[in-house]
Amino acid sequence: MPQAMDAQPELQRFSHWSHEDAIKRFRELDDRATDMAAGQVLSRIQQGLPDQDVVARRSELGTLRHQLGLQRPSMPIRTLISEMPDAFTKLAPCVLMSPLSVAQYLPVGQAAFDVQIFDEASQITT
Repeated sequence: MPQAMDAQPELQRFSHWSHEDAIKRFRELDDRATDMAAGQVLSRIQQGLPDQDVVARRSELGTLRHQLGLQRPSMPIRTLISEMPDAFTKLAPCVLMSPLSVAQYLPVGQAAFDVQIFDEASQITT
């Protein structure tokens, strides 16, 4: 085994300690990037949205705010989403739903998504 390592210049220069340090540093940077990503997503979603206090009652966001403020929301989810076609895609640019949930909750005229991924698509009946 030592002869095989000596035959390869890359293996001759290999240092276990520096390799472990590189792995540790990568994990630290990866954790920081993950923490920063959540803030970035929220920041991008909030861009262009008005403050809660200035949302008109008869607007897409006003309807949502009203329903969220009710103790027992009175509007079905499908109706709520259909009443806020522009705001829904801004507030939820990415949704994770089963095909059944898509059929139940998204209105028929809902704006198309850029990408759809079907896991276990062979199990979906048409």
